[in-house]
Amino acid sequence: MKQVFQQYRSGRIEIIEVPAPTLESGMILVANAYSIISTGTERAKVEMGDRSLIGMAMARPDLASKVVDMVRREGIASAARAVRNKLDRPTPLGYSSAGTVLQISPDVRGVAPGDRVACAGGEYAYHAEIIRVPKNLFAPVPPEVDLKESAFATLGAIAMQGVRRLEPVLGETVVVIGLGLIGLLSVQILRAAGIRVLAIDISNERVELAKDLGASDGWSRQSENLENRVLGATQNRGADGILVTASTKQNDPLVLAGHLARERGRVVLVGDVEIQLPREPYYLKEIDFRFSRSYGPGRYDKAYEEKGLSYPPAYVPWTEKRNLECFLDLLAQNQVSIAPLITETIPFEESPNAFQQLKNRDAPPIALALEYPPGVTSPPPTEPFIPAQPISGEIRTALIGAGNFAVKYLIPFLKSDSRIRLQSIAASRGGSSESVARQFGFRSAQTAEEVLSDPSIDLLLIATRHDSHTDLAVKALGRGLYIHLEKPMACTEEELKRLHQAYSERPGGFLHVGFNRRFAPLIQPMTQFMEEVPGPGILHLRVLAGQLPADHWLLDPDIGGGRLIGEGCHFIDLAHFLIRSRPIRCQASARRIDTESPLENQDVAISVEYEDGSLANILYLSTGATGPGKERIEYHRGNRSTILDDFRVLECWQEGRLVTRTRSRSDKGHRNQIECLIEATAQGQNSPVPFEESLATHQTLFEALRSLSGISHS
Repeated sequence: MKQVFQQYRSGRIEIIEVPAPTLESGMILVANAYSIISTGTERAKVEMGDRSLIGMAMARPDLASKVVDMVRREGIASAARAVRNKLDRPTPLGYSSAGTVLQISPDVRGVAPGDRVACAGGEYAYHAEIIRVPKNLFAPVPPEVDLKESAFATLGAIAMQGVRRLEPVLGETVVVIGLGLIGLLSVQILRAAGIRVLAIDISNERVELAKDLGASDGWSRQSENLENRVLGATQNRGADGILVTASTKQNDPLVLAGHLARERGRVVLVGDVEIQLPREPYYLKEIDFRFSRSYGPGRYDKAYEEKGLSYPPAYVPWTEKRNLECFLDLLAQNQVSIAPLITETIPFEESPNAFQQLKNRDAPPIALALEYPPGVTSPPPTEPFIPAQPISGEIRTALIGAGNFAVKYLIPFLKSDSRIRLQSIAASRGGSSESVARQFGFRSAQTAEEVLSDPSIDLLLIATRHDSHTDLAVKALGRGLYIHLEKPMACTEEELKRLHQAYSERPGGFLHVGFNRRFAPLIQPMTQFMEEVPGPGILHLRVLAGQLPADHWLLDPDIGGGRLIGEGCHFIDLAHFLIRSRPIRCQASARRIDTESPLENQDVAISVEYEDGSLANILYLSTGATGPGKERIEYHRGNRSTILDDFRVLECWQEGRLVTRTRSRSDKGHRNQIECLIEATAQGQNSPVPFEESLATHQTLFEALRSLSGISHS
């Protein structure tokens, strides 16, 4: 990917090709759509880069003193190496952007791939095609807000924190000194809060713009009798508050603020000015002088920004993240206008030229927006797949398991694809594997051990009884094969932990779990229809599974794991897939049909709560009539409802209007799943069902089993 850097030694701004960031715990990966060049902070960096070494030392005496201390401690040679390393290391630029989520860490909630987010942080929200952002430094973008506007959220949070530090009260008058980007945003935020705003700047054009954006009045700093003008506008009391958002090496804004404030008024410094307070006005008026530190509480706190710890709203109501969210809400309500603040939108490829505009002292830009090219949908794999390269030519395929399911739903779809070469098949009974091999044209019938040790195999499908799934998958992961594992992944929590560990120890491994219902042809239009409206949803999924013979292998906890594990996991996965939010809580209850019946011959109700407020109710029933469709899904969200009956008839409702889609037969996605599996294998792509999602499904499943009253599970 590409990213903007400043060469510290030369000051040159350039785009450099670098590896994409690695997803870590508590973070998300985002494809930037826009990032904002700050005419304050980033102009200071550009100007610093243009200085000579002596100029840098004079501008940053604190850093120069550190070098002197290092010379004293470690010698001149060591200090010189440290300085050279610093000068030769490119510095990333940027701290305010917006884009689309690519990946999320499992411990991040409230967001999903494809969501639009605004991002903050001088160490995270870089001018780069892909960025990595901690969970406390991004906020979802409301659907009404354009991504370009939302990229200003960090700057808006800075302005908002300054306003919060000022603590204005409805009916007060506030003077904003300095009408750069932060100042003009502050004018609008104050106006939205019901505050009367007076604006001052050295530029008449900026003053007029501030008036257009809501300031009651405004004047140039060079205006005569400026103090009297403010007194006249405040009934000779002076301003209740002064917000200093200027950037200058002089202390004039603070001197002016002291003269304009009323007795016991408040002055808040947001900008970068020389801090030399004139004693007389501040002392005689008993003015309250305050600093505003960046985006809000949490800034510079590693526990908050890096570890994801938050502060209780009752004690710290407006953190960095909540300020971001609040500013985005103002944008959604049209309380803040961004378009007049954008001097120019510049293609990302031209960003070095954009930074040159910051040096224009005669007509400095207010804000420059960098626009990134579309098409970045996923970062390069953080770790290579095994095998790392796509399968060229025929995909040599083996199957372990030759039962009814494999013969009906797997092998025919494999055989119909010209890219597949049916290499070998293994079954617990040699006769079964040999007959299936002859029936479908496998080149050989082998034992499971022979299949696993065959170096010619590319793709392996595991469709045995459930008790062997974990062991076979762990062994296959060690081989680096493309693996399709029929559900369930594991029959116990201990097995699940073992498989998870094996997968984690083999980075880049490919393990696809056979949750076919998410691939059903009518699921896609159902999902698209519901995702067009925001907010949490309610999902009701009813399954009339029917009775099984008491001696069925699925009901044997040592072989099949029980009916809920063997079949119920399908519907938990489908619920997760439709809602697309992180499950946070699961409860289940069961009604015994007959005290003599096996444990799993029950009616089970499962309730899953999600991070975004959604709720899924799953009824898995062994009782009921045979007439209704076996599986029925109702999904309600906002002003929309969908009903999917037996994967054959889909009803999409919106405000009384109905659109119906039908298929000639029920299609639960088996063929589509195999086609996606083959395509991923041929192209060297990720699993169509990400391992993390399959893991979450099984974790929810086992949580449901633990919650069943009076039921023990191992």
